[in-house]
This record gives sequence, structure tokens and C-alpha cells, in this order.
Amino acid sequence: RQGRAAGGGGTLAAEFGPLPPAFLPVGMRRLYELQVEQLAPLDGDLHLTLPESFELPAWDARRLEALDVEVIRTPDALELGAALLVALGRIGFSDRPLRLLHGDTLVSGFPLGTEDGLGVAPGGDGYRWATVEHQAGRVTRVTPPSFTGDQGARPRLCGWFAFSNVARLAAALARAGGDFFAALNSEADRGALQLIEVPRWLDFGHVQTFFRSRREVTTERAFNALEIDELVVRKRSRDPCKLRGEAEWFRSAPPALQPFSARLLEEGEDERGYFYATEYAYMPTLAELFVFGRLQPSQWTRILASCAAFLDGAVRAGRPEGPRLTELVVAKTRARLEQHAATAGIDLDAPNRLNGRAAPSFRDVLYAVERAIADVDHRPALMHGDFCFSNLLYDFRTDRIRVIDPRGLDLNGRRALYGDVRYDLGKLMHSLRGRYDAIIAGQADAARTGPNAWSLRLPDDPGQTRLAERAAGLTMGGVRLDDPVVSAVVVSLFLSMPPLHADRPDRQTAFLANALRLHLEDGGAAA
Repeated sequence: RQGRAAGGGGTLAAEFGPLPPAFLPVGMRRLYELQVEQLAPLDGDLHLTLPESFELPAWDARRLEALDVEVIRTPDALELGAALLVALGRIGFSDRPLRLLHGDTLVSGFPLGTEDGLGVAPGGDGYRWATVEHQAGRVTRVTPPSFTGDQGARPRLCGWFAFSNVARLAAALARAGGDFFAALNSEADRGALQLIEVPRWLDFGHVQTFFRSRREVTTERAFNALEIDELVVRKRSRDPCKLRGEAEWFRSAPPALQPFSARLLEEGEDERGYFYATEYAYMPTLAELFVFGRLQPSQWTRILASCAAFLDGAVRAGRPEGPRLTELVVAKTRARLEQHAATAGIDLDAPNRLNGRAAPSFRDVLYAVERAIADVDHRPALMHGDFCFSNLLYDFRTDRIRVIDPRGLDLNGRRALYGDVRYDLGKLMHSLRGRYDAIIAGQADAARTGPNAWSLRLPDDPGQTRLAERAAGLTMGGVRLDDPVVSAVVVSLFLSMPPLHADRPDRQTAFLANALRLHLEDGGAAA
């Protein structure tokens, strides 16, 4: 089985950076992870071709190795057929079968074991597709992609190819001088290729098809919480009070902040309970861009400027009646930390060790947080309440963030649109500096190596580190992001998260270890 990826280009490259298509983010995972899942029923070796110039992140190298995927490098300038010849040479010419899946594609709904055929599906959207002519289920001719000529109703190649003999395919490619479509036509001329109709084809190779395909994958994984179609997201929950608070936030956002927020379309009740609906936005989240993208620093400058514009506007809209920072942080953090400690058997008063280094007890870390935010002046703002990267979309066309999933309620379930801007800043920095989204994406290696001993390794990404350092000196909502109070909020967030992830002990461990890391980096006393 062969997966091909080529350097990203066009509008998708403008939004995610120069990524091979198989490395595009889909639901906080790489596309290649979904491809491996879909190809799992097939036996055999799995290979992924990558351009020689692509610097494979260390975490992805480990992930591909864990998935038993061999990476094959091909020269950047080679066209598909020539690159395939190079890959086949590395794999070894033999009479075994081969399946080829383009790196920007997911396919399903047909027998993957079918041999000697080309996957086809209806297509369109004004993009260039290779088309197929056929007769009695046999391919008679393949026409390469072209902007000229009428493609008509001919089926499109959808990126799935099956061959019964590697050596015969290699010979056809060699005779065609590395021209992939000429090699396919030579096989078609001798009647060797059948038409494989693919009921479900998701194409991630163009900006329009990418976001449409990603929506379908998101819908599959959303279960009952979200109902997504091409226009609307309907959100439901077993906690209708929480949803009503979110809808109230959208309704109450002042005009100056409306361009930064998802558009509330309707709310109501039906036989399944309360729901509200917002317009579905075809945009990436900042979590996807930060964890998986390769954006230029200038792009992140614009993104952070939009975050600042939102928070500045939130401060201007603030009212003093909202909860103070201690009300937002102290009781919640203490209760959740003690809850998890009782469940996990953690002595909160015992000194810790992190990666072999002495660290204070979790109780002492909590006391440090409480001291940092005690008696600070209130900085009122219209508070989003969960201003982290996963709840911030970005529109590259307008250079503007779009917020989703606001809170709207306090910890006691009461309506609370206002609060302290430093809580939202803490949420922002727990994504930027705290690497929360990398942990959610499974990129943290964390372990509890003893009763109060922890290890933690986060992805070594110099770009993310430089961005966090640069952002620390910025001011948003009248507060610097490296303000000690903001840093204390970040630590508190990781101390309070474990009970919310009871189904993922690996995340719980990473959250607590990360709280120790951040506390020590802030100059906190070691045990």
C-alpha cells in the first residue's frame, strides 16, 4: 500500500503553511492518521512518500513509526509518475500487489482488496480533475487534468489506484518516461484496468473541498453534541443551562465584538431538548494552525493582533459586576485538584519530582497561585470564559478571529457575561505557552514514575517556542501576557483540568506534570 504526499501549495499553503497534504490537520489529527485507519483492513507494508526538503517533525516521525509506516523520500521536483518510480525502486520490484492512495484523499465504501482498477467518483467544483472513459466496466482511456476541454459527466479519478503487480506497473512507468497518465493508458489499452466506483470520496487537496471534507469527518466524530450540515452547527448538551448561557453570550455581545463571534441563527427546544444554532464557518482553529501548521511569523503577528483587538473590545464592554479573579480561579482549582488527588491516590502535600528535578508539592503550587492573584485589582471585561486556541477560528481573508463556545455562566450556573480579562488571557497563554492543544492532540509524552514523581516531554518545536516567547511581551486588554497574575492563572488551569478528562489518564498526567513545569519556569520554589 502506497500513500503519496506532495508539497502543499495554493490557498491551502497560505492557510496552513507548506505541508504535504497527508500532514494537513483534520479534527486535531494529521490526515495520515485517518488514512492509516481506513487502510487497516488491508494486509501488507505501508509506505508514505515525502519530499526530500520536508523536515519531518520528531513527533510525527515517532507517530509514523508507531503506525508501522515507512517513510520514503523522493526529490521535490519529480512529477507523480517519476516519484512513484523512485518509491517503487526503494520498495523493491516484485510481483506483489500495490494500492496507491493520494496523500490528500480519504476513500471508503468499497472492497479495498480489489486489484487492477482505478477509483472513480463524481466530481466538479471547477477544479481540474483527471477523467476516465470506460466501457462495460473497463477503463478505455484516462484524460489528465486540464482547464481546457469539456469534462462532461465522465467520472473523475479520486486518488485510489490498485495494481496486482508492482513490477508490471514499474515497467509501464519506465516505458512512459515516468508519465503516470501515459502508463495508466498503456495498461488501459491492454484491458487491464477496471472501474472501481468509490461511494465516499473526501478530497482535502483544494481549499473548498478541504473544508467540506473536514466538516464530514467532524460530523462523524461529533456524536450527539453537534449536528453539522453545510450551513449550520446545532449544539446540544445534557446541560441545557450551559447552552443557554452560551446563546445568551452571543446575543449580548456588543456590535463592536459581533464581527469576532460566531453568528447565532436560532435557539429553541424540540423533542430532544434545548439547542442553539450558529452559522458553520469554513475556517481552521488556532489549535490546528499552532499544533499542525507551519505559518510564517508575520501570519501569527496578524492572528495575535486580532486576538488583541477582540480582548481590547471586551475590556471596553466590561462592567464591574462580574466575578473577581479569585472567584474564577481559587475555589474551582482547589476543589478539582482535591477531587482528582483522591481518585488517583496523589499526596498533595508531598514534594514532587519532575524529570528528575525537585519540585514543590501540588498544595504549595496551589498556594503560590492563590498568593499571586490575591487582592489584585479587578480588570472588568466581557469575558469569553474559554478563550483558548480550540475555540478561536481564523479567517485568513479578513485577518480576523471568530470565537465559538463562550461560557456565559459562572461556576454556580448563574448568568455571568462579565469577569476579569486576565482569565481569558490565561486561557490564551495556556494554549500558547502551556501547549494545551499539543497535549490534547496526543503529542505529550508524560508518565507518573512514582507516587509523586513525573516525567514530561513536549514536542520540540522551535517555531512554537519562539511564538510563545514573542507573544509574552504583547499587551492585550491592557495587560501584558507575561504578567505574573496571568502566569498564575495558566498554572491553575492545568491543576484544575484532570477531573474534566477522566476518560484520558494520559492527559491527566500530562496536565499535572505541565503545571509543575510552568511553576518552575516562573521561578517557583522547588522542594
